[in-house]
Amino acid sequence: MGKIIRTNYLINRAFQMRFIFNSLLPILFTQFVIYLTLEYIFFRLKNHGISLGIDPEHTYFKLIAVERIFSLKVFFIISVPLSVTLSFWTLVYSHKIAGPLYKLDKYLENFKENYLSQNKLSFRKNDFFQELPVKINKILEQELKK
Repeated sequence: MGKIIRTNYLINRAFQMRFIFNSLLPILFTQFVIYLTLEYIFFRLKNHGISLGIDPEHTYFKLIAVERIFSLKVFFIISVPLSVTLSFWTLVYSHKIAGPLYKLDKYLENFKENYLSQNKLSFRKNDFFQELPVKINKILEQELKK
């Protein structure tokens, strides 16, 4: 039997999108602060040249403009793939949380309808909350004995 390949990682859209957004927020904020810092550094360099009385057409200002563009390009070349990678990783990670909760919800719905033919609850190997199926199966087993 082959390994099942997942095609749908968004099984609880509301939870997972909030999870991704909340995970990305700190890195996006940090990237914004780094961007502002870069802009501030080049602003200070330009103002320093002006305060020294350097002619606005001097190579110093041209160098600052070139280095500013280069620095911002490097910043965006690093930031965009990092954010995309983090988004994808967070989606996969959130699936390990949403998946077990989804399966538990479906299990309990089916249990209510047809509890005698129901298999024991189990989660995928790498999912979170591995202790829940053991506890739930034990409780349901005890209830069925009554």
